[in-house]
Amino acid sequence: MQKTHGLNELPFLDFHPDQFGQLSMADYSWYKYGYGEGYEEGKTKRTDELKKKAKNAGYKYGLSNEDIWTPNNYMSNTSVKEAYELGFREGRVKAVEKLKKASEDDGFKAGYNLIPLTIPDDLPKVYEASFRNGYENGYKAKIKDAFQEGYMIHYNSLEYDPNTYLKYPDIQQSYKEGYEMPDKYQKIAFEIGSKNEALIVPNEIRENDYLLEMFYTHYQKGKDAWHQKKELYNTIFYITVLTLIIVGYFLYQRFKSKKL
Repeated sequence: MQKTHGLNELPFLDFHPDQFGQLSMADYSWYKYGYGEGYEEGKTKRTDELKKKAKNAGYKYGLSNEDIWTPNNYMSNTSVKEAYELGFREGRVKAVEKLKKASEDDGFKAGYNLIPLTIPDDLPKVYEASFRNGYENGYKAKIKDAFQEGYMIHYNSLEYDPNTYLKYPDIQQSYKEGYEMPDKYQKIAFEIGSKNEALIVPNEIRENDYLLEMFYTHYQKGKDAWHQKKELYNTIFYITVLTLIIVGYFLYQRFKSKKL
């Protein structure tokens, strides 16, 4: 009697005692049990190998983003067929993710380069949302970089053109704010120093060496102005006191001479 295949796809032989006359019934029972266990173990291992191979094949085919197709050599075994289909679904998910990412990247480039939003004619509808999302993110990134661009114009002492990005008010505003940012912090630093207050560096400029140096410089200028102002007040005070003393002395002398 033959049964299904084992590890090497050989038929399973159902042994009988008369074929092993040299074995006692007890020995034969153990032999038959061990043979059967080994056969089933080999069969399971063989099936697992086929399932792994089928899943990998399904995954690779799923990456092609084609409709599902199961080869005939995976159809005869249900578990192997299911492994192939599972791999295909995982591959299809990965393929869709890649296409969504590619669509989003294309949208980002278009938004960043200020190209009018137009969905490509050959782009499937399922990826339109990804393209639009990428476009919005690209436009936002452009706004952020325009701020840095304006800042670098100031940093390099280049001429500022207020008409830059004229067609894009939000980007133009960011560009302007970037250019004016150093002046803003110059005023803040000078004001703190001119009041002789402790130096507190704003968090947003702690990582910017150029702004930090500028901030310290104008803080010190403010401190110098405070000291000059203090010295002026002291000078005025001393002159006033000295004047009062002198005037008082002369008045006293006049009063004293009249009494004599």
